[in-house]
Amino acid sequence: MTISYPHDPPATPAYRAITYDPVSLAGMTEGPLSLVQQVQSHQGESLIMQVEMPQMTRAEAEAWIAWRLALRGRFGYFRLTVDPTSSTPRGAVTGSPLANSAISPAVNLARERLLYVKALPLGTTGVFKAGDWVGVTVDSLPRLHKVLVDADSDGAGLATLDIWPALRGDVADGSAIVYSSPQGTFRMAGNRAPWSVEIGAIYGLDFVAMERLP
Repeated sequence: MTISYPHDPPATPAYRAITYDPVSLAGMTEGPLSLVQQVQSHQGESLIMQVEMPQMTRAEAEAWIAWRLALRGRFGYFRLTVDPTSSTPRGAVTGSPLANSAISPAVNLARERLLYVKALPLGTTGVFKAGDWVGVTVDSLPRLHKVLVDADSDGAGLATLDIWPALRGDVADGSAIVYSSPQGTFRMAGNRAPWSVEIGAIYGLDFVAMERLP
C-alpha cells in the first residue's frame, strides 16, 4: 500500500507524557543608554509537542518505528490528539458548535487571533474556559488552538474566543468546532528517528513534533 499523508501514529500504546512547548515570536530592541524597550509582536506562532512513550514490547514498538520511518524525517505529516487529561473542556460547552465565519470579512483572514463561534448553549457563562483546547479544520487539516480567556455565549448562542495560535487560514462558515479530543497537524522536528532496545526486548521511543504550517 502506498503511504500517503497525513500518516497517523498507531493508536496504542498511549503516550506516557507530553511536554507542550509553544513558541510566539516577538522582537525587542533596547536603548543602549536608556534601556527603554520597544517590543513588536510578529505573526509567527507554533506549537511543539515533546512526546514520551512508555516502555514497549517489540510487537508494540515495531509499529511505532515503522510509522516514524514512513514519515521520512520532516517530509511527512500526521495528526496528534491532545493528552488524555485535556481531552474534555473545563467549560460548559455542549452540543455541536460551529464556526461563525460569516460574521465579518476579517475573520476569513489568515492569522486571525479570534475565533467566532455559533450554535452554542444559549446565554451560558463560561461556555469555554481559559485553557480549553478547541479544534478547527483549515484547508482540510485539523488545527489545535488554546482558549486564552473565559468566554460566555449570548442569548443567540454566539461567542468570541481569544485563541493561540492564530488561525492558519480561512475557516469556512459552519465548520465544526471540536472540543472533545481535538487534533492538530504536525511533522517531526528533526530528520532522525532513533529508538532503543534493552535486555529483555524492552523498547524505548520518544519524539518531538512541530506544527505543520501552511
